Amino acid sequence: MIAVLLASTALANIATDRPWTAVDTERFTVISIDDEAVFERRAPEKGVAFVRPETRLSVEAGGNSSMGNVGTSVLYSRFYGHHRWGWNRFSLKGRAEYGQSIIDVNGDGTIDDFEREAGFERTSQHFEADARYDRFIGRLSSVYVLAGWMNDPFTGYLRRVHGQSGFSQFIVESDGHEVVGETGFDVAHERYVDDVFPREDRVYAARGFMGWTATVSEAFQVNNSVESFLNVEDANDVRIKGEVALSMKATDILSVKTSYHIEHATLPIEGFRTTDQTMAFTLVASMFGLPKLRR
Repeated sequence: MIAVLLASTALANIATDRPWTAVDTERFTVISIDDEAVFERRAPEKGVAFVRPETRLSVEAGGNSSMGNVGTSVLYSRFYGHHRWGWNRFSLKGRAEYGQSIIDVNGDGTIDDFEREAGFERTSQHFEADARYDRFIGRLSSVYVLAGWMNDPFTGYLRRVHGQSGFSQFIVESDGHEVVGETGFDVAHERYVDDVFPREDRVYAARGFMGWTATVSEAFQVNNSVESFLNVEDANDVRIKGEVALSMKATDILSVKTSYHIEHATLPIEGFRTTDQTMAFTLVASMFGLPKLRR
C-alpha cells in the first residue's frame, strides 16, 4: 500500500508540456483545461456539451385546400438542419410555398363552368435555400460565410443568388433566453421577371440581424427575429425581414407551430408592392431534437 501511495505521488508531480484535459465520459468528449478563458461566460459542463459532435434536423409542413364552389390550395414547408463538430458548424435551411386557384376571371364573385374548365392557375410561389458555415472563435461568437438562392416571381424575382459573410455574437445565453446579434455584408445577383427592365442587377448591402428565443416552459417556445439589408450604393434602398413564431411541443418528435413572417422593401421592384406577409400554422417533426435559435 505504501509503495502504491509513493508511486501515485511521484506521478502527480511529473511535469508535462501537454495540457491537462477534462473528459466527459458520458459523451466521449475531451476539452483542454487551457480553454478556460474561452468558456469564461459559461459553466464548464456547458462547455463540455458544446464541443461534442451534434446533428439536428427539423422539417415543418402545412397547407390548406378548398374544393366545390371554390377551388384553391396552398402548400407551405420549411426545413432546418445543422451539424456541429469542434469549433465548426455547417447548416442548411429552406422554405417552399406554392399556391394555385381557379380564377374568377369575369369578377362576378362566383366560379362558373367556363372558369372551372380553364383549370387552376398559380397564385403564389416562393422557394429559397441557404447553406452556411460558422467557425467559432469563442464560446459565444463566430465568423460565418453563407450562400443562398431564392425564386419568387410574385415579388418580381426570377432568381436571386447571394453570398454573405459576417460576425455572430450571443449577447444573452441562459436556460430561458437566447439573444444573438449579427452583422455582415451581402452581395446579390438579381434576375427579374420578363416585365421588369432592366432584367438584372447586382446589389451590395450591409446586413444586420437580431434574434431572441424565449423558452416559456418545457412545452412552449417563442422565437422573434428581425433582419435588415441596407444598399450601400443607395441608402434609400432598405429591405427588412421579421418573424414571430410560437411553438408548442406535442411529443419528443412532433410540435405545432404558428408563425407570422413579414418582408418590406422601401424600393421594391417596379410594378410590385412594398410589403409581403405570411401567416402559417404547421406541424414540425424534429428528427434530432428541437433546434434553438435559427440564424
